[in-house]
Amino acid sequence: RKSKGDNANHSKSMAWEGWGSSEKQFGLEMQDPWARALLSGEKKIETRAYDLPPALVGEQLLILESKPGKAGISSLGNVISSEDGINNYVRVLGHAVFNKVIEYKDRDSFEKDEKLHLVTRDSGYGWKEGKTKVIYGWVCSSMQLYSAPEVEAANVGVLVRRLRSLYQVQPKRDELPHRKKTKKKKKKRKTA
Repeated sequence: RKSKGDNANHSKSMAWEGWGSSEKQFGLEMQDPWARALLSGEKKIETRAYDLPPALVGEQLLILESKPGKAGISSLGNVISSEDGINNYVRVLGHAVFNKVIEYKDRDSFEKDEKLHLVTRDSGYGWKEGKTKVIYGWVCSSMQLYSAPEVEAANVGVLVRRLRSLYQVQPKRDELPHRKKTKKKKKKRKTA
């Protein structure tokens, strides 16, 4: 079950204090096949219609791969929990660090970097003459594709949309540091 929810909590400004919190983990939703292209190093620049919040420049973001869909349209709800079956909607593939943002303000400069961002002229993500004013290029400085144990160690319990395709990643409830697992005592069965 995907929750569409109330957009007030799911559309934070670039100045939101939460972006800079050392206690918060964030992830970027990317459709298949772009997530894997980024983590393999084939795609060096991730293009977006919005800027990367300044507090996230140079920070590690989980890469959340969603199924292929319509260009520029997220297929995910605003809140997805492990109870909803996160893996039915998105997979944690690894992490990336974006160390700077390029502002493409014209078609020529955008298309000149096609080999870096992999967005072709006819793509739904491409420059649209008369409509596009700027495309932001998030330059990837490092990335890592996770193995199965590393995916499990990411401990993703809940994804909460904070801005477009940026999600706050919350840990699984039963694995929060302040919660201790308690063993339930088994009741002895009476035998006749």
